[in-house]
Amino acid sequence: SSTCALYFTRNGFDVFPLFVDYGQITVRAEYNAAKRICRHLKINKPYKIKISSLRRLVQTALCGTRKFSISNNKSGEFEFFPHRNLMLLSVGAIYAANKKARYIGMGILSIGQPQYPDITLEFIQAARKVLKISGNVYLLTPFARYPKTEVIRYGKMFGLDYSLTFSCNVNSKHHCGKCMSCIARNEVLKTVMSNRHKSRKKGR
Repeated sequence: SSTCALYFTRNGFDVFPLFVDYGQITVRAEYNAAKRICRHLKINKPYKIKISSLRRLVQTALCGTRKFSISNNKSGEFEFFPHRNLMLLSVGAIYAANKKARYIGMGILSIGQPQYPDITLEFIQAARKVLKISGNVYLLTPFARYPKTEVIRYGKMFGLDYSLTFSCNVNSKHHCGKCMSCIARNEVLKTVMSNRHKSRKKGR
């Protein structure tokens, strides 16, 4: 999402960040990170919408009251919130109507990710059709067809500070290092930094 905000800022869009509190355990850390990124990019402060009562309907590691063992979560099943992106798009469409905006931007990655149903290219295409019918707003997903390493390289190329971001799904204070998001974050940052180091050596 941070790289997505950078992309739209660099491409001349007037960005109105939206933060949705849907009851996730990490809401405070996520919102603080969103505010840091917006200050870093010099864009509007994120508008926060609270629908946290949704957590009553979903029992996963992301929200709810049940405790899950992240170490046994290799499939990412415990960290899946059903229909989350559909919910976020619906709220985003309402916010877009309020701002009289023509576009909704979303940082969905479809390549090299766990195949949750609401991050697939099929989902994106269907969502675009529904949004056009329901309110003539267009969904932009600039990084959907790119692996996460390329997205991070893009961000670093234009000075995005990823130390300001927060990706953990289960810890509200710091990255746990064990959930699917933390593992993916660490692997990608390590790969990108390793490749940059190799490139520098070749250039000497």
